[in-house]
Amino acid sequence: MPYISDSEAQLDEMIGAAKTYGASFVFVGALTLFGSGPTDSKTLCYKFIKKHYPDLLPKYKSLFRIFSQPPKQYQEELDEKASKLCRKHKIKYRII
Repeated sequence: MPYISDSEAQLDEMIGAAKTYGASFVFVGALTLFGSGPTDSKTLCYKFIKKHYPDLLPKYKSLFRIFSQPPKQYQEELDEKASKLCRKHKIKYRII
């Protein structure tokens, strides 16, 4: 989750735990949010963020604006962090 579990330290901890528990590979991907209906993922995620992390709601709205995924730059930075940490922990990044 952007700004919640995507820092290098948090990814390092998660990827390390995956390796410790025997995972064969790790796949890290950007959050996808869509829709504006009451039960759509974007609406539900925004409600969760507003309740538990109200200071992050403007950042989420800026990150996703009218799109279902964050900007390409965010996705590329996330991918770079994750692949670097997978090399560190000697675990495959992605399935192939």
